[in-house]
Amino acid sequence: MNTKIKAALITGVTSIIVGVFAYKIGAHNEIEAVQSQIANITGNENNVVINDVNELVKEYNTLLDKNANLENQVNQYLTDYQKVITEKDGLEKSLTDSPVVEMQDIGLFIDGEDKNINKKSSYAIINGTEYFSKEILEKLLDKNMTLNVKDDNLYIGRFVSDSTSLFSCRIIDGNDYDLLDSATDSYGNNHTNTLKLNRYTKITYNLNKQYSLLRFKVAVDEESEGNKNCIISVTADGKPVQTTPNLDKVLTEEMPYNDLPINNCTRLEITCTGDSYIYPLIYDAVVYN
Repeated sequence: MNTKIKAALITGVTSIIVGVFAYKIGAHNEIEAVQSQIANITGNENNVVINDVNELVKEYNTLLDKNANLENQVNQYLTDYQKVITEKDGLEKSLTDSPVVEMQDIGLFIDGEDKNINKKSSYAIINGTEYFSKEILEKLLDKNMTLNVKDDNLYIGRFVSDSTSLFSCRIIDGNDYDLLDSATDSYGNNHTNTLKLNRYTKITYNLNKQYSLLRFKVAVDEESEGNKNCIISVTADGKPVQTTPNLDKVLTEEMPYNDLPINNCTRLEITCTGDSYIYPLIYDAVVYN
């Protein structure tokens, strides 16, 4: 069969099919349009026909909107309620966490002698911990000591200002030492920020004439041998400041040195001399005024 004839036949058949579908769709739309104008209401065995239900549909949609608004309001009420409950629980918890405070008026006797103090609320128990008034504490201190509070710390005695760790100062020269984050002495005590020495150690700090006093503590590292000993010497601009006694692993417990005068020196030198295999530790080293 000729190709053009085949194409014509196919086109004709397609047009017929499209026409049938178009007719069916048109008829369906007309039926829906008619049905949209008719509502059957059955009640009491009566059948009532209403020709126009647009108004009923409008009212129905209005009810749907109102219902959605009511649901939103209910959800908001629930959210607000939960917020109030949370705030209430928080307030109750804060009240529960409030400290239990008991105040008392007490006097002070030292070695049987009645001290004249203000007794009003001079003693308190807060959550089981005892507190005494500043006046009571001052009476307990030596006459030459003072009590000061500064930067969340309580200072008893001379107030130390402008202090810094010796190990944060600049090193001019040094050999055979280790600055450790942590070290353990021969008695099992752990120390942080510790200078570990040996018999060849010599270390010189530059203090720029900024500090007048030095304090530090000494012990012996647990890795030392028990039959060895050494000494540590400290000088300021070449002048002797402190020399320790013989240090050894067995007999040497922690040795504190406080308020050593370094007289605003420029160079502070630490040396260690003695046997091999003994390692003294220096820690809590501070320069100040």
